[in-house]
Amino acid sequence: MHKKSLLVGLFVMGLLATSPAHAKGTHFILEAEGGYGLTDNAVSTGFWGGTLGLGGKLGGFPVRFYLVTNVTGTLVDHNLQNTISYLSRSQWDASWLGGLRIYIPVFRHFRFFSQCLGGWTWFRSTWDVNSVEHFTTEDGAGTLRVSAGFQYRFLRNFSIGIGVDRMIYWGKKDELALAAMLGFSEEIDEGDHTRIGLNFALHF
Repeated sequence: MHKKSLLVGLFVMGLLATSPAHAKGTHFILEAEGGYGLTDNAVSTGFWGGTLGLGGKLGGFPVRFYLVTNVTGTLVDHNLQNTISYLSRSQWDASWLGGLRIYIPVFRHFRFFSQCLGGWTWFRSTWDVNSVEHFTTEDGAGTLRVSAGFQYRFLRNFSIGIGVDRMIYWGKKDELALAAMLGFSEEIDEGDHTRIGLNFALHF
């Protein structure tokens, strides 16, 4: 009977040791992410990226604050058509962002997270018009990323999360000018999009 009680006690202690309440001493985040999104014009996108963060709790306050820097790549590949032209468009971009992320304990291993990041995005697009003309544009834009989601802290040093992002850009010029020249002004915008993704994080 005592052996069974001891085993149960050790099992409970093991569970508690992995709870967020006992995840003290982790001040760095190293995270990988990826997922799927849609632009405001219903064009599908795929993305991937990584985040590095530094932070922790302030005194006994349960919310954890992190300063983070994030690098993200996005791929857009689709076709457009109007009365005079058919084109295939591929766009790749890379964003470098920084800002603040917070974690709020919800229940045991679950935490809510939110972040607001700002920075710059570099765009490169290729256009194949009527299989005859080929264009390439390179552009840049200011970028705002706002995210929210939930994270499950499996272990003291590992977690998995799911979140929703809103990516907002401003200042693109070259691609918008090319779209206007080809008669696709209504189909091309700044590229703002909403996306959902998974993230895998190491805490140390």
